[in-house]
This record gives sequence, C-alpha cells and structure tokens, in this order.
Amino acid sequence: MSATDRMAAHLAQQPRQRVHFDVLAGAADAGDSSLATSPRRRRILADAAQALQRRGLAQLPKDSAGWDYSAQPPLPRWVKRPQPVRSSRRRPVHRAFVQQLSFATTLNLTAADYALLGPVNALLRDEPDAEIVPIADRSYQLFGDEKRLKDIDRHHLVVKGLLDVEAHLRARPAPAPLAMFELGPAPWMLIVENTAAFTSLREILGAWPDRGQVGWLGFGSGDQLIASIPTALASFRERDHPVDTLLMYADLDLDGLHCAQQASHHAQTVGPPPPPPPPPPR
Repeated sequence: MSATDRMAAHLAQQPRQRVHFDVLAGAADAGDSSLATSPRRRRILADAAQALQRRGLAQLPKDSAGWDYSAQPPLPRWVKRPQPVRSSRRRPVHRAFVQQLSFATTLNLTAADYALLGPVNALLRDEPDAEIVPIADRSYQLFGDEKRLKDIDRHHLVVKGLLDVEAHLRARPAPAPLAMFELGPAPWMLIVENTAAFTSLREILGAWPDRGQVGWLGFGSGDQLIASIPTALASFRERDHPVDTLLMYADLDLDGLHCAQQASHHAQTVGPPPPPPPPPPR
C-alpha cells in the first residue's frame, strides 16, 4: 500500500472535516518503517497530498498561511475533507387515482405508498369487479410476489380505514385452518392453547359418558388462533353443527388475556359468538 493509500484510508476515518496534515503523515510513517528516515520523505508526502486532491478525497489550502515553507517542497498544514454530496430526495409524482382511491389525492404519500397504490389503482381501473381471491394470489398478480401483501392489514392506510382489503384489493385473508375436532353434538366449542391440556381434554371428553354434553374441541393460541377463528365457520356449516358458545382454556396471564380479547373481537367481526370474558384474577 502506498503512502497515498494509507493517508486516504486514515483520512476517511476522521470525524472532523478539517484534518492536520501531520496526522496523515504519521499514518504514512506507520505503514512504512523506512519512510520516517528517508531523505525523500517530504517529496513523497507532498506528492501524496496532491494525489489526494486529484482523487477528490481532500482539499488543500488555497492561501500561503495554510502551507509549511520551512523546507522544499512545501507541505500543507491541513487538508479538508470535501462535503458529502447530499442526494436530493425526489418527491413521488402525483398520479390520477380512480374514484375508489380518491382519498390518496388528499394525503402526503410516500414513495412506498405510491408503490402499493399504483397496482391497486390499475386493478380497480381495469377490473373494478374482479373476483375476490386470497391475499397471496392477489399479491402475486399485482406485485409478482405472493408475500408482498402478507401484512397488509397492518399498513397505515388500512389501519386508518382508508384502504380496504376486500373493496380495493379485491382480496380476502386465507389463514391456516383452526385445528378442531367434533367430539359430540353440543352447541359449544372449547379452544385450548396448551398441547398437554389439549391432549388430556380430548381424552376426557372423548370418553365422556353423556355424548350430548360434548361439543367441539379446538387447538390454537396467539396470532395463529386469532387469524384462524373465521375458518371455524366453514367447519360448522359443513358438519351442520353450529355453536352458540365459544370457550377458552388458557393461561391467566397478560398474553392469555390479550389473546382472548383479540379472539373475542375477531369472532364478533366474522360471525361466531365471542368467547365469554375471562374471570377476574383472584
């Protein structure tokens, strides 16, 4: 590595814009043990300073006060790192939106927002009555990536109630089905979040002497359970075995209470009866 390269590397690590040339000279000496005693040291350092300026890595002083003329050739007393070029952030070009997305014309949208709304706008323009399909299918159609819309329900436009997944994207969630077993004809379903408890309850309810007292047994927890609640409706219809009560068997902690609360809210939204509220802690 040449003296110029060593000085350039050291200069790039300096936090200040203006750097004493002695600091760079010391970096050159540290990389070459013979340079400090070489009769050509001053010439080598002077050439390196000019090379740094030619590379655009340093600005040399413009007046004589910034130079050391105690020997020849003169050396700069300091160098200045050039100001970094600030990239100009181009604002997204405003586009014409179909009537369904007219809300977008009143918002200060980001480039990411435009990237999302552009294909949706084209869909509503060309296929306003497009068949409602699973989100992953619509995601692949619009973006060539089936996971692009995976968390669309968390997007700020959806959370604010401006962008509607079904009305605008012509899509619907397709969550994993809730694991559930029909153990008897009773109109209730008990959802269990713990595998050991689920196994025990399945054995107990499976051997219950009065089958008329036993209904459905489901397994799920957390976000998976909340997302899967709607899939239970299809099972109820297919078996012609509706329920009027949902029960949950879960840990009585913050996570368990949050899960029950969210599952209750989602259940009321999609149709099945909400689980009864958990008992107050004792």
